[in-house]
Amino acid sequence: MERPRPDISVLVATRNRARQLERMLLSIEGQALEGRSCELIVVDNGSVDDTRSVLKREWTCFTLVALYEETAGKSRSLNRGLDVAAGDLVVFTDDDITASPVWLRSLYEAFEKYSSAAVFCGPIVPSFPPGTPEWMRNHARADDMFGRFEPGLAEGPLPVRMLPFGANFAARSSVMGGMRFRLDLGPSEENGLLFGEDTEFVERLQGKSQDIIFVSAARVDHHITPSHLELSSLLERAFHLGRGIAMRERKGVFLDPPRFQSTPIDQGFVGLVERGGRINHYLGQLYQLHLLGERSFDPGLRQALDHLKIHSNLDLLGKSARLFYPSLREGQNRLARNRETTDL
Repeated sequence: MERPRPDISVLVATRNRARQLERMLLSIEGQALEGRSCELIVVDNGSVDDTRSVLKREWTCFTLVALYEETAGKSRSLNRGLDVAAGDLVVFTDDDITASPVWLRSLYEAFEKYSSAAVFCGPIVPSFPPGTPEWMRNHARADDMFGRFEPGLAEGPLPVRMLPFGANFAARSSVMGGMRFRLDLGPSEENGLLFGEDTEFVERLQGKSQDIIFVSAARVDHHITPSHLELSSLLERAFHLGRGIAMRERKGVFLDPPRFQSTPIDQGFVGLVERGGRINHYLGQLYQLHLLGERSFDPGLRQALDHLKIHSNLDLLGKSARLFYPSLREGQNRLARNRETTDL
């Protein structure tokens, strides 16, 4: 029997995060939908924890559609969900958020109000563990590092170059058509921890309708775990953020100067995060550009690494950067030897 067409489809991919998923589902269970129908499509991406038990619970506010995708990959899982999403408005989110009670209602009201717009979004506010220092909460790159999206705007169209993130955006299904997420972007078995699938998807949607409507009331909180604040995690994330931007832009992208304020007691760790983050970001760009066969940006990115004194800061390389750096050095040494031979 065919299920009734819902007003809203919420789509989330999850993998081995049963407790976070349960918290997210409980926040959606408390939504003030005011008569609108909602289906929640959860794609279990090969979980081996208690995810299946969570999905077997009875939920009353929404119709739960539980799918299973064995092969690890966020884009692949989201595409699996898009294959069955039936709502007029498709809302994308992550399993580590909690939603405000008016989240879905606010997005749907904007969907009805702005009939020419294809994309809608709301704030993503990081929820940090107790004791997180202020400089880290307010760092200029907290948007990338912690998924923060707080433009501080009233409801209406976003500035043209401002794009929402994957934890809180929605699209008009009639405009999406057969659009799917790119499999060469997003975390997966073949890509590793590669980001950017959501940004690229929204960029394509923006081409169908210039306006992206920001809905200030449609807030979600993004929960940051203590492990996310560890230096090793921050350095690793910076590497893969660099990969993602190189993959989308197909060029080297240079970071703005630091814009944070710090206290003397924080300066040591702040300096490690700032310098190490930039080193790993540039190495991630070089890694991805080399995979794409693009070497023309090597001189500029290598110069940026030299400016950051990478040779004196090898202890700031994250796990992935440490694996890549020896081959980068060997290539540099080989080039130098070839030049010496040519000069002779």
